[in-house]
Amino acid sequence: MFRLFLMALVMVMSGSACANSPPASQAVSSAPENESRVISLGSARLHVGLHDAASAQEAEKFIRWVRESADIVSAYYGRFPVSEVGVNLVLQSGVGVTSGRAFQGRDMPQIIVWVGRQTPANDLRADWIMVHELIHLAMASLPRQHNWFEEGLSVYIESVARARYGGLSSRVVWREFVKRMPQGQPASGDRGLNYTSTWGRTYWGARFFVCC
Repeated sequence: MFRLFLMALVMVMSGSACANSPPASQAVSSAPENESRVISLGSARLHVGLHDAASAQEAEKFIRWVRESADIVSAYYGRFPVSEVGVNLVLQSGVGVTSGRAFQGRDMPQIIVWVGRQTPANDLRADWIMVHELIHLAMASLPRQHNWFEEGLSVYIESVARARYGGLSSRVVWREFVKRMPQGQPASGDRGLNYTSTWGRTYWGARFFVCC
Protein backbone atom coordinates (compact mmCIF):
# COMPACT_ATOMS: atom_id res chain seq x y z
CA MET A 1 0.00 0.00 0.00
CA PHE A 2 2.83 2.41 0.81
CA ARG A 3 4.24 1.62 -2.64
CA LEU A 4 0.83 2.56 -4.10
CA PHE A 5 0.94 5.78 -2.11
CA LEU A 6 4.36 6.72 -3.49
CA MET A 7 3.20 5.92 -7.01
CA ALA A 8 0.13 8.09 -6.50
CA LEU A 9 2.24 10.96 -5.19
CA VAL A 10 4.60 10.78 -8.17
CA MET A 11 1.67 10.75 -10.62
CA VAL A 12 0.11 13.80 -9.00
CA MET A 13 3.35 15.76 -8.96
CA SER A 14 3.92 14.94 -12.64
CA GLY A 15 0.47 16.27 -13.58
CA SER A 16 -1.52 13.07 -14.18
CA ALA A 17 -5.25 13.71 -14.71
CA CYS A 18 -8.13 12.45 -12.49
CA ALA A 19 -12.25 11.10 -11.24
CA ASN A 20 -31.92 8.58 1.02
CA SER A 21 -30.42 5.12 1.67
CA PRO A 22 -29.03 4.05 5.04
CA PRO A 23 -25.20 4.14 5.29
CA ALA A 24 -23.43 1.07 3.97
CA SER A 25 -22.24 -1.47 6.50
CA GLN A 26 -18.84 -0.61 7.94
CA ALA A 27 -15.79 -2.62 8.88
CA VAL A 28 -12.20 -1.55 9.42
CA SER A 29 -9.30 -3.96 9.48
CA SER A 30 -5.59 -3.39 9.96
CA ALA A 31 -3.28 -4.10 7.04
CA PRO A 32 0.14 -5.67 7.61
CA GLU A 33 1.88 -2.31 7.40
CA ASN A 34 1.28 0.49 9.90
CA GLU A 35 0.91 2.96 7.04
CA SER A 36 -2.33 1.49 5.70
CA ARG A 37 -5.84 0.41 6.62
CA VAL A 38 -8.69 -1.16 4.67
CA ILE A 39 -12.21 0.22 5.07
CA SER A 40 -15.04 -2.04 3.86
CA LEU A 41 -18.31 -0.50 2.67
CA GLY A 42 -20.50 -3.37 1.52
CA SER A 43 -18.52 -4.94 -1.32
CA ALA A 44 -16.33 -1.86 -1.78
CA ARG A 45 -12.83 -1.51 -0.34
CA LEU A 46 -11.05 1.74 0.47
CA HIS A 47 -7.30 1.24 0.82
CA VAL A 48 -6.26 4.15 3.03
CA GLY A 49 -2.57 5.08 3.11
CA LEU A 50 -1.40 7.31 5.96
CA HIS A 51 1.89 9.04 5.25
CA ASP A 52 3.88 9.66 8.43
CA ALA A 53 1.19 9.05 11.04
CA ALA A 54 2.68 9.72 14.48
CA SER A 55 0.55 7.23 16.45
CA ALA A 56 -2.29 4.74 16.22
CA GLN A 57 -4.58 7.31 17.85
CA GLU A 58 -3.72 9.92 15.25
CA ALA A 59 -4.21 7.40 12.45
CA GLU A 60 -7.65 6.42 13.77
CA LYS A 61 -8.82 10.05 13.71
CA PHE A 62 -8.14 10.25 9.98
CA ILE A 63 -9.48 6.77 9.25
CA ARG A 64 -12.74 7.77 10.91
CA TRP A 65 -12.89 10.89 8.72
CA VAL A 66 -12.45 8.87 5.53
CA ARG A 67 -15.04 6.31 6.68
CA GLU A 68 -17.65 8.97 7.52
CA SER A 69 -17.04 10.78 4.23
CA ALA A 70 -17.46 7.50 2.34
CA ASP A 71 -20.72 6.84 4.18
CA ILE A 72 -22.04 10.23 3.06
CA VAL A 73 -21.25 9.41 -0.56
CA SER A 74 -22.69 5.88 -0.24
CA ALA A 75 -25.91 7.24 1.26
CA TYR A 76 -26.33 9.72 -1.60
CA TYR A 77 -25.79 7.19 -4.41
CA GLY A 78 -27.24 4.14 -2.67
CA ARG A 79 -23.83 2.44 -2.74
CA PHE A 80 -20.19 3.41 -2.97
CA PRO A 81 -19.37 4.40 -6.58
CA VAL A 82 -16.42 2.02 -7.16
CA SER A 83 -15.35 -1.40 -5.92
CA GLU A 84 -11.85 -0.29 -4.91
CA VAL A 85 -10.04 3.00 -4.40
CA GLY A 86 -6.77 4.13 -2.88
CA VAL A 87 -7.13 7.07 -0.48
CA ASN A 88 -3.74 8.57 0.29
CA LEU A 89 -3.43 11.07 3.14
CA VAL A 90 -0.36 13.28 3.35
CA LEU A 91 -0.17 14.47 6.96
CA GLN A 92 1.49 17.85 7.37
CA SER A 93 2.22 20.10 10.30
CA GLY A 94 -0.63 22.47 11.08
CA VAL A 95 -4.41 22.60 11.02
CA GLY A 96 -6.84 22.27 8.13
CA VAL A 97 -7.42 20.30 4.93
CA THR A 98 -5.23 21.92 2.30
CA SER A 99 -6.26 20.32 -0.99
CA GLY A 100 -7.15 17.07 -2.69
CA ARG A 101 -7.23 15.36 -6.05
CA ALA A 102 -8.83 12.30 -7.65
CA PHE A 103 -7.27 10.52 -10.61
CA GLN A 104 -6.99 7.13 -12.28
CA GLY A 105 -4.14 5.04 -10.93
CA ARG A 106 -2.56 2.00 -12.51
CA ASP A 107 -4.65 -0.60 -10.65
CA MET A 108 -7.55 1.43 -9.24
CA PRO A 109 -8.74 5.03 -8.84
CA GLN A 110 -6.66 7.09 -6.46
CA ILE A 111 -7.37 10.06 -4.20
CA ILE A 112 -4.69 12.12 -2.51
CA VAL A 113 -5.46 14.69 0.19
CA TRP A 114 -3.09 16.98 2.08
CA VAL A 115 -4.19 17.63 5.67
CA GLY A 116 -2.74 19.12 8.85
CA ARG A 117 -2.10 16.48 11.50
CA GLN A 118 -3.27 18.85 14.27
CA THR A 119 -6.71 19.30 12.66
CA PRO A 120 -9.42 18.52 15.28
CA ALA A 121 -11.84 15.70 14.45
CA ASN A 122 -14.79 18.11 14.38
CA ASP A 123 -12.98 20.30 11.83
CA LEU A 124 -12.35 17.27 9.64
CA ARG A 125 -16.02 16.36 9.83
CA ALA A 126 -17.04 19.89 8.85
CA ASP A 127 -14.66 20.07 5.88
CA TRP A 128 -15.89 19.39 2.34
CA ILE A 129 -12.76 18.24 0.48
CA MET A 130 -12.80 14.50 1.24
CA VAL A 131 -16.48 14.16 0.28
CA HIS A 132 -15.83 16.23 -2.86
CA GLU A 133 -12.99 13.98 -4.00
CA LEU A 134 -14.91 10.76 -3.30
CA ILE A 135 -17.83 12.07 -5.38
CA HIS A 136 -15.47 12.40 -8.35
CA LEU A 137 -15.31 8.59 -8.39
CA ALA A 138 -18.90 8.45 -9.67
CA MET A 139 -18.11 10.59 -12.73
CA ALA A 140 -16.62 9.93 -16.12
CA SER A 141 -13.28 11.62 -16.74
CA LEU A 142 -13.88 14.38 -19.29
CA PRO A 143 -11.42 16.22 -21.54
CA ARG A 144 -9.51 18.98 -19.74
CA GLN A 145 -11.59 21.78 -21.28
CA HIS A 146 -14.69 20.31 -19.63
CA ASN A 147 -13.08 20.07 -16.20
CA TRP A 148 -15.49 22.77 -14.99
CA PHE A 149 -18.41 20.35 -15.34
CA GLU A 150 -16.75 17.67 -13.20
CA GLU A 151 -15.85 20.22 -10.53
CA GLY A 152 -19.18 22.04 -10.56
CA LEU A 153 -21.17 18.81 -10.30
CA SER A 154 -18.97 17.48 -7.51
CA VAL A 155 -19.21 20.74 -5.55
CA TYR A 156 -23.00 20.77 -5.90
CA ILE A 157 -23.51 17.10 -4.97
CA GLU A 158 -21.08 17.42 -2.04
CA SER A 159 -23.26 20.10 -0.44
CA VAL A 160 -26.52 18.24 -1.06
CA ALA A 161 -25.12 14.88 0.09
CA ARG A 162 -23.79 16.32 3.35
CA ALA A 163 -27.11 18.06 4.02
CA ARG A 164 -29.11 14.88 3.40
CA TYR A 165 -26.81 12.89 5.66
CA GLY A 166 -27.23 15.41 8.44
CA GLY A 167 -23.75 16.88 8.59
CA LEU A 168 -24.76 20.20 7.07
CA SER A 169 -28.00 22.15 7.39
CA SER A 170 -30.01 23.03 4.29
CA ARG A 171 -30.04 26.63 5.51
CA VAL A 172 -26.23 26.73 5.34
CA VAL A 173 -26.23 25.14 1.88
CA TRP A 174 -28.58 27.71 0.39
CA ARG A 175 -26.88 30.59 2.20
CA GLU A 176 -23.56 29.58 0.66
CA PHE A 177 -25.14 29.17 -2.79
CA VAL A 178 -26.62 32.66 -2.66
CA LYS A 179 -23.48 34.23 -1.20
CA ARG A 180 -20.84 32.63 -3.40
CA MET A 181 -22.42 31.87 -6.76
CA PRO A 182 -21.93 35.46 -8.00
CA GLN A 183 -18.18 34.66 -7.99
CA GLY A 184 -18.88 32.46 -11.00
CA GLN A 185 -20.45 35.15 -13.16
CA PRO A 186 -18.57 35.89 -16.41
CA ALA A 187 -16.37 38.99 -16.44
CA SER A 188 -15.51 41.13 -19.42
CA GLY A 189 -13.69 39.06 -22.03
CA ASP A 190 -14.98 35.75 -20.67
CA ARG A 191 -14.74 32.99 -23.30
CA GLY A 192 -17.22 30.59 -21.72
CA LEU A 193 -16.75 27.81 -19.21
CA ASN A 194 -14.79 25.62 -21.63
CA TYR A 195 -12.08 28.24 -22.08
CA THR A 196 -12.11 30.35 -18.90
CA SER A 197 -10.42 28.26 -16.24
CA THR A 198 -10.41 30.74 -13.37
CA TRP A 199 -11.26 29.45 -9.90
CA GLY A 200 -14.57 31.34 -9.75
CA ARG A 201 -15.77 30.17 -13.16
CA THR A 202 -14.60 26.57 -12.71
CA TYR A 203 -16.24 26.02 -9.32
CA TRP A 204 -18.98 28.59 -8.82
CA GLY A 205 -19.89 29.29 -12.43
CA ALA A 206 -20.14 25.57 -12.99
CA ARG A 207 -22.24 25.11 -9.85
CA PHE A 208 -24.63 27.79 -11.11
CA PHE A 209 -24.84 25.90 -14.44
CA VAL A 210 -25.56 22.60 -12.67
CA CYS A 211 -28.22 24.14 -10.39
CA CYS A 212 -30.04 25.94 -13.18
